[in-house]
Amino acid sequence: MDRQTWVLAVMTCMGGLLAATPAHAVQVFAAVDKSKPIYVGEAFVYQIIIDGERTPGEPDLGPLAEFQPRFAGNRDVSQTVTTIINGRQQTQTTKRLVMNYMLTASKAGSFTLPPITVKVAGQTYTTNAVNVTVTQPETTRQMDIEMEVASRRCYVGQPVLVTIRWYIWAAIAEGQLFRNPVFNMPALTRPVFKVTDPDALTPSTNNTLNLSGQETPYKQARVEHDGVECIEVTFHKVLIPQRTGRLTIDPVTVSAELAVERVRSRDPLGFDSFFGPSYRYERFVVSTEPVDLEVLPLPQEGRPSDFYGLVGRYTIETTAAPVKVNVGDPITLTIRIGGSPYLEPVRWPDLEAVEALRRDFRIPSDRGAPEIKDGLKVFTQTVRALSEQVTQIPPIPLSYFDADHGRYVTVQSDPIPLDVAPTKVVTVEDVEGLGPVAAQRRIEAVRQGLSANVEGMEVLENQRFEPMAALIRPGYVGLWAGPLALLAVSAALRLAGRQPERRRAVRRRRNAYRRAVKALDAATALDETPRRAAMATAMKRYVADRWDRVAGSLTAADCHTVVLQATNDASLAEQYRELLDALEASVYAGGQASMACESAAPIIELIRTIEKKAR
Repeated sequence: MDRQTWVLAVMTCMGGLLAATPAHAVQVFAAVDKSKPIYVGEAFVYQIIIDGERTPGEPDLGPLAEFQPRFAGNRDVSQTVTTIINGRQQTQTTKRLVMNYMLTASKAGSFTLPPITVKVAGQTYTTNAVNVTVTQPETTRQMDIEMEVASRRCYVGQPVLVTIRWYIWAAIAEGQLFRNPVFNMPALTRPVFKVTDPDALTPSTNNTLNLSGQETPYKQARVEHDGVECIEVTFHKVLIPQRTGRLTIDPVTVSAELAVERVRSRDPLGFDSFFGPSYRYERFVVSTEPVDLEVLPLPQEGRPSDFYGLVGRYTIETTAAPVKVNVGDPITLTIRIGGSPYLEPVRWPDLEAVEALRRDFRIPSDRGAPEIKDGLKVFTQTVRALSEQVTQIPPIPLSYFDADHGRYVTVQSDPIPLDVAPTKVVTVEDVEGLGPVAAQRRIEAVRQGLSANVEGMEVLENQRFEPMAALIRPGYVGLWAGPLALLAVSAALRLAGRQPERRRAVRRRRNAYRRAVKALDAATALDETPRRAAMATAMKRYVADRWDRVAGSLTAADCHTVVLQATNDASLAEQYRELLDALEASVYAGGQASMACESAAPIIELIRTIEKKAR
């Protein structure tokens, strides 16, 4: 049956149903596109046609489960017909909605797709049964397919790497003598598996193929297979069993139309057409063998308190820079976790749970987004030593269930030795580099760590503030009225509607300079230590807003790198780093240090110069 005949038959059936029922009645029936052969492993279209309604129904696809139904979209084919008879206009609307699903048959033969129920506008309707014939394509030596499963004995929740390799003769592929390859992996739609791509092995390519409705990256190479030069197409999937027992990974199939003979030219002189020779194609299929998995439950005995579901084998390593610092200097701690092809479930390590790390270091609450790079999940955090007695960054643990040995394991990173010196007193000459450097400059140690300099209510309370000044002096009026005005504007904007993330990011970058200037001007009204802390925060916030970074995790060295990349001016970047270093050092040194930047003007001028060069 060709496609035109099939369409005519469906329309005739629909017309008969409409003629036999009132115009307002709803009719629901099913149909299959039989205009072309249906092959094993190749998806075909199953339609649920709703006459009398434009609202999609809610079908119960349970009876079709063995055909792996996948939703393929709805199509409104309603029509409105207007007629004019004897000057009188009549309009008639026919409501019709077609719901499309893709079904896949796993074996050849004649089948009856059973009726299913569909709920439409609160009413339940039953479709008709549909007969289909599924054909088994011929096999061929010109193609082959293999499936490799990393482990056939695994545990619930364990990522199992599945590698699939499809081979096609190089002469066929390079001569473009094949077309319409169809890949089918039934396991991708089975609820007993969670399916994902192996993020640690995904090839760095934009090439993808459609595998049972999922776009899957692949890599391609020329190899020798069974003594023949072939093109090898390799792709991976990770299957995570969701229940125990014996589970079967059904055969993976690929079918393609291969040229079987050259069509004789109709040219009277025997020449090929302008577009080259023509060929007759036939569909062939190859498939893998099924694979059985034995899925075991995770034991309760020996389960660590910090275990959160990692199954397989994992590694953890840490690095830090710099390792020679003063008390309170930022240290960039980098944690790399690997060992598994699927790293998405790996969480941020709980640094606060490591007693030595919590006791000896200040750990910001901000967390940057991790990245997956070179088969590792990388986490980056800034920490600061609290005293010169700190000698190392302690080991960081990671607990998982070792599927190879059937037991829980806690691995740890190696400790990182540190050389922590006492905080030194920062002078004007230290910050600006002015004047001769004394040969016997004295460095004063803060024995109780930097936190001793920033604790106490006197840091939070401005003893010179007079409440009545806020009502009398214009400067104070601006301080309390400005935030209230900003709050009102912010509330109005939120009520008006949330902007898309991209638009907010553009606006944040555009207003970074203005916000930084405003924050720096506001800081000048504060006392000495709070002022310097506010200035340092404003500098980091400017870099974060301007170049999409997380302010809480930025260090002076990070800001130096960002400014250098944006302006290509090493001098500007170095000035920015020195100013930020000096401000942070003065905050931790408390009132014992004097600062060169008592006003915000030098910082604002530096940011203005960066803005000009970064455009």
